[in-house]
Amino acid sequence: YSGDLSNQSAEPFEFFFYQEPSVVAIHPRRGSALGGIPIFVTGSNFFNTTALRCRFGTMEVRANFINHNSIMCIVPPNDDNSRVVEVAVTVSVNGKDYSPENDVNFVYHKDSMPGHYSGPSGIEWSTPAPNGTYANAGDVNFTLCEPGRFQPKAGQSNCLDAPVGYYAPDFGLSKPDICDAGMVCDRTGLAAPSSPCPRGHYCKEGTKTRVYNSLFAEDLSLLQSVYFLWKLGMAGRTGLGAGISMRT
Repeated sequence: YSGDLSNQSAEPFEFFFYQEPSVVAIHPRRGSALGGIPIFVTGSNFFNTTALRCRFGTMEVRANFINHNSIMCIVPPNDDNSRVVEVAVTVSVNGKDYSPENDVNFVYHKDSMPGHYSGPSGIEWSTPAPNGTYANAGDVNFTLCEPGRFQPKAGQSNCLDAPVGYYAPDFGLSKPDICDAGMVCDRTGLAAPSSPCPRGHYCKEGTKTRVYNSLFAEDLSLLQSVYFLWKLGMAGRTGLGAGISMRT
């Protein structure tokens, strides 16, 4: 080495300064402990680099750049045996330094939620049970409502009894059938009308009882009161009511 630097050249090095990324929201916010589902991360100061990463607690995965405010990551599996595990989601643009934890957490579930069922993979986790069915927490498939019951909503953990005046004749019904004309449906949870209409009477659709005057009890009571007052008036006019005293 002669000390002569006149013939030596140096390649310039670039050092890139960036603003710290931040995470403000993720979607979805929960999923199966099996992982494997995509989530979308919303925040700021993201940029396209091969070092772009998401971190779920301590588990790192590669991220896919969408724009400077959105990226997509595949949720890694979680080996914790707890039924529910919540971890912070953070982002790195250099593969080493991560954004501060900002109360944006992903919730791992070992089982599907009530009213939902889970398939064999994390992608099929927590699918709402369709109407006419139900599912309990951890079920791998939905169950049809049995005859006598129905369910008009999706994502439910039980079925409803057919109300009085209705019946549910088949499996998997989302609504009950109104009781047929000429028949009576006098209790809940019927899979078929409970009895035919009483002899000498007719029953409209939706008839709820065999006691023919029970639905009109209030009307009959009112008619009896009107009839009693009418009799009092007639007695007063004919003089037959002279012995009747009305006390207050």
